Amino acid sequence: MKASALRAPGSTGEPLAAPVAAGAARGLSVERVTMRFGGLVALGDVSLDVAPGEIVAVIGPNGAGKSTLFNVITGIYRPTQGRVLIGDLDVTGRPAHAIASLGVARTFQSSRLFTGISVLDNVILGMHALSPPSVLQALLFPRRSRNELRQAAAQAGRILQSVGGHLYDQRYRLAEELAQADRRRLEIARALAGEPKFLLLDEPTAGMDDHDTDVLIQDLLRIRRDRPDLAIVVVEHDMRLVAALPDRVAVLEYGSKIAEASFEEIRRDPRVQEAYLGSDSVDD
Repeated sequence: MKASALRAPGSTGEPLAAPVAAGAARGLSVERVTMRFGGLVALGDVSLDVAPGEIVAVIGPNGAGKSTLFNVITGIYRPTQGRVLIGDLDVTGRPAHAIASLGVARTFQSSRLFTGISVLDNVILGMHALSPPSVLQALLFPRRSRNELRQAAAQAGRILQSVGGHLYDQRYRLAEELAQADRRRLEIARALAGEPKFLLLDEPTAGMDDHDTDVLIQDLLRIRRDRPDLAIVVVEHDMRLVAALPDRVAVLEYGSKIAEASFEEIRRDPRVQEAYLGSDSVDD
C-alpha cells in the first residue's frame, strides 16, 4: 500500500460527533497490557482508553497484534501483564461469556454465522446475552413460548432495519445465501442484538469492494447516531473507513503502540509512514 492511501477519501464535509469530553463516565480501558506466547511478545505494554460514544480505530501491518488485543479485551486470552477494565471493574482474565454479559460484543475476521438458519434467527440468537434461557427456549421450543418468540422476532427485525441496506428484506433467507457484504452486516446486527455498551469490529470490510465499504460506513454512522452511548473499536485495513469514522486512531507495530491521534495527524506521522506504509512520504 502506498502512502497516498492515507488520504481522506471523498469526505462529505459533515462533522462527526465530538469525542466524549474529559471527565465523562469511564468506558473501556486497557492498561499496560503485555501478551507473550513463549518467547514471542504479541503485545508489549499497550494501553488504550475508549469512552462511551467514541469510535476508535486500531491499525497496523499484519502481525502487529490487533486481533490479539481484541482477544485480550474479550477474555479469550488472559494477558501476561496488565489489566482490562470496564468502568472501574477489573475484568482481566474473566471468561469470555462473563465479559460479554457486561456489555462487550465483537465480530470476527472470519464469519461466525449460523449459516443453516435464517437471517432473522441469527439475530434472535444474538439476544441470548440479555436473557439466555428464555430467548433460546423461544427459538428451540416455539410452541411453549409463542408470544416471547414474536417479541424477539419483532426486536430482531428492528435491529436489522437499524443496520440499514436491504438486510431486513432478506430476513427469512438462510444466512448462507447472503452475499459477503450482507454477511458482514449480519454479523454486526447479531452483535448489536445483545444491546452492548462496547462493540468490537474485527476487519468489518473484509471481502467488500469500494461500494460496499461506502455503504457500511453509512450503516455505522447510522448506528452511531441511533446509539450515541455505544463505544466502537474497529480493527481495519481499509483507509476509506479509517478516514471516515473514528475519533482517534491507534497504530500498532510488532505489538507496541507507536502512535495515537486523529486520522489527519496519524497519516502525517513519519514513524507511522515508515512502520505501516513503508518509507514513501505522504502526498498533500
